[in-house]
Amino acid sequence: MNKYREKLFTQIYNLASTLHDRFPDDLKISLLLTTLQTLSKSTGGVKSIVDMFMIHIFLKKTVAGEKWIDLIKRRDAIFFLEYDIGGSDSELTNQMLYNLKNKWHILDADEQLALWQYFDVCVLLGEKYLASYSDKK
Repeated sequence: MNKYREKLFTQIYNLASTLHDRFPDDLKISLLLTTLQTLSKSTGGVKSIVDMFMIHIFLKKTVAGEKWIDLIKRRDAIFFLEYDIGGSDSELTNQMLYNLKNKWHILDADEQLALWQYFDVCVLLGEKYLASYSDKK
């Protein structure tokens, strides 16, 4: 098992768990957390979640051709607020980003910073994950 895949999954799971702690009555966030818990126990579930992140967030580009990760690195709230997050063919990605988009305005500055930090780590781990495959060639 790739160590960066495991760490990236853990970071995604922790993000969902933090959102659930902050919004315990939100059924969509509860469903997201339950889905991640279930997939973490299934064969290939961790890989499918990481692949979802890599394909539908890490490698995705905006309509203008800019990579989403560049928005994350700049901490540009457009990532959460303006781009069509429903365009992904991954229901789990849509669910997670939809929740972030709808909750962003409710979060205070410290909570928004914490979300950026989760995504910063996800991007760093995504880069290491990709590099680990490049190093094998």
